[in-house]
Amino acid sequence: MTYQFKLPVGNWLKPQHCQWYTCRADKPIADVREAYFRIEEVTGLTPQSFCSSSSDTCITVSKLRLLLELDLFPEPVPSLPEGHEMPVYPTTDEYTGIVVKMLNKVDPDLNIEILPQAKLPMLPFLGFDDQGRHIEFLGYGLLH
Repeated sequence: MTYQFKLPVGNWLKPQHCQWYTCRADKPIADVREAYFRIEEVTGLTPQSFCSSSSDTCITVSKLRLLLELDLFPEPVPSLPEGHEMPVYPTTDEYTGIVVKMLNKVDPDLNIEILPQAKLPMLPFLGFDDQGRHIEFLGYGLLH
């Protein structure tokens, strides 16, 4: 049996500040959460060790080296030439990949995978259709 769960990256209380990922695991969410609470014990880092606030948008070289040493950075893995001291600014996809690799490192039987994001059409659209119609922003005043 497989299980699915949502993994939000960003402030999940404010949808405009959050990217949602759907993941699949071979164990229930309770086991995924238990693995999460053991990440620091196993890796020496947590997902909050980097990119944890609006002013913390990068991974320092020292933390990146540890992520690479533990094989926790998703493909394609960045190369760090000798003497490289610039931080890395991960995408939300890369950050999510790191979190999933951390969870699988703690409990390989979780076998978590990030499911592809469905490319679904959106009800509203830019411009006008062939009949000159348009669908405005829905609920614009709700999310500001």
